[in-house]
Amino acid sequence: MPKKKKKEESNTFKKSLQEELPSHLKGGLRKVVNEEVILSPPVDICENKNDYVLVFNMPGMKNENVDVKVIDNELYIEEEKGKKRTKKRNAILEEIEKGRYFRKFRLTSEINNEEISAVLEDGVLTVNLPKRKGEKEE
Repeated sequence: MPKKKKKEESNTFKKSLQEELPSHLKGGLRKVVNEEVILSPPVDICENKNDYVLVFNMPGMKNENVDVKVIDNELYIEEEKGKKRTKKRNAILEEIEKGRYFRKFRLTSEINNEEISAVLEDGVLTVNLPKRKGEKEE
């Protein structure tokens, strides 16, 4: 009886994103959890020879309010304090979304979790995900 070939598994972050992003976006970019509005900040993702770069649009955010952390091979982007609608303003029209930013990505073994860095400048959060030395594209 012929042996079945093992399906080749890929650990690439890019493949992980292709599986994860459609399900993440399925519910839209806004969710309500326990009466709190959770906003999913838009992201651009680029791949370079040595790293992946994630660029998030997070207008009005300050460094002290944004938390970037890795827990169990998942990257979390969170805003500590969300903005809430206020009744005191006597608003005529409120189109600016209020809530707390949250986004999560599953990291693969090709990412060097120890060297991840993030910079928030002018409402743009840039997260650098360096590839492990043996994983760089040629």
